Amino acid sequence: MSSCGRSSDSYYIEECEGLAFDHARIITEAVLGLREDVRRDMKLAFDLLPDRFTLTELQNVYEQIWDMELTTPNFRRKIVEYVEETDAYQSGERYRPAKLFTRRNDARK
Repeated sequence: MSSCGRSSDSYYIEECEGLAFDHARIITEAVLGLREDVRRDMKLAFDLLPDRFTLTELQNVYEQIWDMELTTPNFRRKIVEYVEETDAYQSGERYRPAKLFTRRNDARK
């Protein structure tokens, strides 16, 4: 396990065998930078998704970036102004397919 720090906090990358030199620190700083960028501009998370996505996929992106579980109803209320519903549905799922969304045109950068 490699220890990587920023400010007074310490971060750990598990299973970093094979990472050379200071790559664990570089990865940690990149994740922390992404987290901070998305806190300032929520729209940046859309760049990590395909053009059409489910709201669950979008929520998962935010949860992974922020490393926290979000309350689904609250998340959806906050994100509604950034997404637009499409006529398409997710395919290849065993259960009822989820509706696909896209980023609103006026929400692009």
